[in-house]
Amino acid sequence: MSHLPFSLPGFDIKRVLVLENTVVIQAVATCSTALCPSCQHASQRVHCYYTRSPRDLPSSGRAVQLKLLVRRFRCQNVQCPRLTFSERLPEVVAVSAQRTVRLSSATLRLFAIALNAQLASRLLNEGGMPTSSDTLVRLAKQIPVLSKEVPKALGVDDFGATRSYVCSCKDS
Repeated sequence: MSHLPFSLPGFDIKRVLVLENTVVIQAVATCSTALCPSCQHASQRVHCYYTRSPRDLPSSGRAVQLKLLVRRFRCQNVQCPRLTFSERLPEVVAVSAQRTVRLSSATLRLFAIALNAQLASRLLNEGGMPTSSDTLVRLAKQIPVLSKEVPKALGVDDFGATRSYVCSCKDS
């Protein structure tokens, strides 16, 4: 319906409301089937609808509020222990997340690493991305730590930097 500055894969945009400080985007999922997360059986039988409202990156200085109409399906596999399940939206929002993938992966993690959590929280709140300092700490802990390679060979000068060698050199 309306052109957005970002993509919303798997959704049909129904309405875009531009308010004073907020852009409200209402969208409906387009896929007709969904896979049961327990048994991987495809289902077309819709049980009900509900609205998810994940937070997203701001656009043009306004906070973006997504209103995603998502379906719950009935699993048609009689052996499956799960009776109903909601459709998964991995490109937009994780299973039980309150933030979009774009917001979590890009901006919040960078702020969490670059600044202390309290300062980053204040800056993000002023920038239209309300986030608590505890959330930033949690996101920073999720970032994988890069392991450094163990050196295969050491030069002679590498031994001179040890504390014991430096102390023994002072005595001579």
